[in-house]
Amino acid sequence: MGSRLVRLGFALAISAVFVWLAFRDLDVAAVGASLGALGLVPALVYVLSIFIIHLLRTYRWHLMVCALDPQQPLRRSLRISFLGFAAVFLVPLRLGEFARPLLLRKARSIPVSAGIGTVAVERTVDGLFMVLVLVLSVMISGANDPILWTMGGVAGLIFGGAATAFASMALAPVLAERFWRTILSPLGSVWGDRVIDLLKGFIDGLSSLPTWRVRSLYLLCTFAYWGLNAWGMTYLAVAMGLEISLAQGCLLMALLVVGIMVPAGPGSIGTFHAPIIFALTALFGAATPQAQAYAIVLHLLQVAHMIVVALPFVSDLGAALSRDVSSE
Repeated sequence: MGSRLVRLGFALAISAVFVWLAFRDLDVAAVGASLGALGLVPALVYVLSIFIIHLLRTYRWHLMVCALDPQQPLRRSLRISFLGFAAVFLVPLRLGEFARPLLLRKARSIPVSAGIGTVAVERTVDGLFMVLVLVLSVMISGANDPILWTMGGVAGLIFGGAATAFASMALAPVLAERFWRTILSPLGSVWGDRVIDLLKGFIDGLSSLPTWRVRSLYLLCTFAYWGLNAWGMTYLAVAMGLEISLAQGCLLMALLVVGIMVPAGPGSIGTFHAPIIFALTALFGAATPQAQAYAIVLHLLQVAHMIVVALPFVSDLGAALSRDVSSE
């Protein structure tokens, strides 16, 4: 219990720092005026785009789950995904990543390790894709800032390192496990076991993409939902009077993804807003109140959508967590 409170306090402290960075010069009247510029129709169009994005993400994950359980119905994957996506976003320190594996075990008796493997594959593919989007959008948009390249470098190191570790485990599992245990030995055996289990889970996850047809569909869904995500963010920005191009919208999206990688409080408060406001003001020359209003609206619409679609299935998550606790 004590360690959980410490982690929660740490998460809230990170959020507080980023909230201060994002809103330290807040002009309430100016932000309010910018918020009033958004019409109902653009807001609804953006929410619809989020819903379609979640359907694409769910179908992509469903492709992997079907390899673990061919009898898994798509509607069950939808229930689990809507809950899981909300949990990832709303639970502090990104601990919600475990929601889908736990729900999958409850619904279909699929081992949690196999479920974590599908999530690991998903996160690695998305991370590498975002690094590519970040580099290409910087080149196309002409944005140039040391902080920008630092964020890109950090993201590249994280996901490039993860990809290297996963590839080594796939190509030479015995040698790779020995190597990574040696590297991680200063952290203790507990952390070494956790990392090795994650690497093994990733390999299990790869087995859920058994054919080139499934892999092609998986990549197609990845391109589609990230492309729609960039379009939706750009559309909403233009609707609020921020004149940005689609390339700049891609850069905005990539920086947002890097920002919410930072473990923070519920809803990624602060870590969601700060990179958006930084990009719009420092890179694209937008007025600070407009950028702050856009970040607030984007966050509120995403949170509201996640809560609305997940609410009907909250009891599923409670049951899955209860089973997990009782089994310990």
